[in-house]
Amino acid sequence: MNRAERIKKYQAFIAQEKADKLEKNKTLIEAFIGYCKQFDIDLKSSNFDYLQGLGITCYLDKIVLKLNEDIEVDKEGLIDFNRLIYQFERKV
Repeated sequence: MNRAERIKKYQAFIAQEKADKLEKNKTLIEAFIGYCKQFDIDLKSSNFDYLQGLGITCYLDKIVLKLNEDIEVDKEGLIDFNRLIYQFERKV
């Protein structure tokens, strides 16, 4: 198997893994979509992705700020990481 074939096989593996993980976590994703509705946040399944090494991710501009209005952004547009750690439970 040459390099191009190995790359193509790896890309197919990554695509299949992504599809499998999104399907496996479909209930969790739907529950989060429902949770966000109480904050008038309109999410769709297309807002979610799977990244190897990171897991299921949700993409929506400023979603953390929309979910928690107590979080402040500094003049560079950054959020104090220590504040996030204090306010949110970290899960592996």
